[in-house]
Amino acid sequence: MTKTFEGFTRPDNGPITDLNNNFQAVLSQYRKFREYATELENKLKLAEEQRIEANNQATLEYIRAHEAKPLPVVPRFVADWYEENKSNLDYMIYETCMKLEAEPRDEFSKWFGNEINHSITTLIRMQDGYTVEQEQLFYLKHIEMSKCREKSHSLAYVDEGMFGHDYFENDFYPDGDIYKFTQQEIEIMEVGSYEQIPVPVESENEK
Repeated sequence: MTKTFEGFTRPDNGPITDLNNNFQAVLSQYRKFREYATELENKLKLAEEQRIEANNQATLEYIRAHEAKPLPVVPRFVADWYEENKSNLDYMIYETCMKLEAEPRDEFSKWFGNEINHSITTLIRMQDGYTVEQEQLFYLKHIEMSKCREKSHSLAYVDEGMFGHDYFENDFYPDGDIYKFTQQEIEIMEVGSYEQIPVPVESENEK
């Protein structure tokens, strides 16, 4: 028995303890590095998600900013004023604001002073193009004269300053401008015994 264990001695605990301590230190460092790597990965993932979200938002804002907007629709007198003053638009808008309280006020000043028209914004937007509002025109059908004929009606016209009438079939209205009148012209003429027949509005003109 004794001979069996001859030369067999217990190893020194010192080196094993040192090795164990070194292993624990390495394991601790590994865990810390793993935690750092996991946190870094999460931060990178979050940063990428934020980058994608910011890029999508920027793209959406760009599209909205450059999205085709309908051109402003303005009366003819506004278009005329704009064409006359567009080379010095900022100053003319300022001057119009200063004179807004002055009397008498013309048609444009009344339009400019009506807040529902958003006049300053509209005039600035007109630099990118605009559409002229088609003024409603009317045929003037003479009521009594139209009763004289069963299948025709009498329309007033102005030719070279002279006021007259022509007869047409009941379902026919001519294209000639001499038969068409604006509401303002009708009011100035102060004509009676006429029925106002609206002329179909034509397509709008873009500038």
